[in-house]
Amino acid sequence: MKHPFAILLPALAATGILGSGCIAIPMGTETFTTEYPAEIRPTAKPPVKTYEPEPTIKNDGETNFSVFIGLDGRITSEQAQEQHYEQGSIEKRKYLSFGFFPQNGSFWNQPPTNVLCQQGLPYQGDGIYSTMPLKNPPTEKPHGSLWAWNAGADSEGKFLLSILNTPFAVLFGAFMPFEHDRHYYGRFLSSEEKTFENGARYTSRTYRAEDLALLLKFSQEERERIGAWTFHEDATHPQNTFANSFSRAALFGFYKWCYYVVHDPQETERTSRADSKKTTISRTVPGPYSVLLSLPSLDYCQTADVPPGENKAEFRLLDAANGDSFANGTVRFLPPPGGLAAVRNDEDRALLELAMEKEWPVTVALPAPRLGSATTGRGAVTNRTSVEPYQISSIEPKDGTLTVRVTVTDTSKTFEIDRKVQPEVRRMFREQFATGENATRREALRMDLLEGGKALVYTVTFE
Repeated sequence: MKHPFAILLPALAATGILGSGCIAIPMGTETFTTEYPAEIRPTAKPPVKTYEPEPTIKNDGETNFSVFIGLDGRITSEQAQEQHYEQGSIEKRKYLSFGFFPQNGSFWNQPPTNVLCQQGLPYQGDGIYSTMPLKNPPTEKPHGSLWAWNAGADSEGKFLLSILNTPFAVLFGAFMPFEHDRHYYGRFLSSEEKTFENGARYTSRTYRAEDLALLLKFSQEERERIGAWTFHEDATHPQNTFANSFSRAALFGFYKWCYYVVHDPQETERTSRADSKKTTISRTVPGPYSVLLSLPSLDYCQTADVPPGENKAEFRLLDAANGDSFANGTVRFLPPPGGLAAVRNDEDRALLELAMEKEWPVTVALPAPRLGSATTGRGAVTNRTSVEPYQISSIEPKDGTLTVRVTVTDTSKTFEIDRKVQPEVRRMFREQFATGENATRREALRMDLLEGGKALVYTVTFE
């Protein structure tokens, strides 16, 4: 004997075809708009640039026969920026249907293409919707797998659900909310995968998330009024709740629903000030330009050119050696013979022009005097009878730090040399940096012994 449900189903199906959801009444439209910050872009104003030139000094290896002087600099560019804004809008179109199988009114009354989608797939968590069994399923069933929803999995279950819900749809359907506890996925399908496993068909879909991101731009109060729930509201509006399962099936009565028409965001005319963007680059200024080196204690004053495409001028110091390890002096930068116009790069020209405005204090390591000569007066050289067992090979003052490298020619006297050189290195540091507000600060000296005692490297900074 056939099941009574099986006998009634064909008749009910015919009735549904003739009158299911036959009356669909528009119940008004609400439009929600929001303005939110979008892209930060540079303004039309050119960037403001600041230039910090700095001379570079390098000695010729361990002999100090020559010193090479050039010009480096830092260029800081500050670009003004502004915050731009976009406006997004969502239309909430509400409907009421009445008749046999009233929920079918939402199927016959097809919405426009740019509406949020509702596919009804079970929510697996972490923004994933799929009928695919999880490899690591959660301890609770995913939303969409509740009892009332599972009861409608087959035709007989759906029929039973419809019978139970019909009195409710007739008496209270017209007073139910337009919103349902079904998650929205967005307008556009990104990918879809169908899998058959053990005779069962599984579906997994992924949707682009731009529309859900737009919903999040609205305030919480507005989102409650909109009622387009997503997985972001799963804690307060889980998908396919028990009550919602009943609202989806009725033989006769009222049914309410709504569509959400989403409009692509449009940029508004509003802008606001944003933090400026600062970038700093280091640059070596190539020639042509000239450098004037003055060492008063040696009566030395020479000018050397930095050739085009090169980045340093060479000064020979061998004939100026007077027995001292170093000499203090100044450097001036001079324009090339053709004037500043000969420097074609704007940033190089700006650095050179600033560097030309002042004298730069420098400390230059000196070579040992030629053998067989000794000092008899300032700048004068005569016979020398002894040679020191060490040579200061480089002196590099930079950014409040002095680095001095000493080459030891007699390693049996390395520690004796260290005791002799340390006071000299401290004096060099204080003459170079202990001025103005730094005059009372104490310095800290570190000595590194390299190459098995053949090289001593001193680093001096303020404590």
